[in-house]
Amino acid sequence: MLSTDVGQSAHLRTISPDRLHQIWKDLRIPANADLDPDMLRRIAEFSNAETLVWGQYAKVGDQIRIDATVEDMKRQRITPLKVAAPTEKELLQAVQQLAESVQQNLALSGDVLKELRAKS
Repeated sequence: MLSTDVGQSAHLRTISPDRLHQIWKDLRIPANADLDPDMLRRIAEFSNAETLVWGQYAKVGDQIRIDATVEDMKRQRITPLKVAAPTEKELLQAVQQLAESVQQNLALSGDVLKELRAKS
């Protein structure tokens, strides 16, 4: 859902879930592993990614909170992102807000960002 909302472009390639699962398998990373900086670097290398986006979500009562991180491996910049949906009905809006935050934190030109927004 997030990758669709971030958008696609010739200048931005999203790693497919199948490819990501294969990388985890190749690196022998357990599904519930806490990813340390060294492991994130290895995932980036195996996927040829310059930027990683990862996170987690939690439901507390009716509220759903998403904590994400955008890490620009090339520029060594880490940006934490947080969004919350008061209820499940507002979850899609929260994911859209997260996608916009991810877009703003990508090292892309204004023209490429416009293209992403148009295709999301």
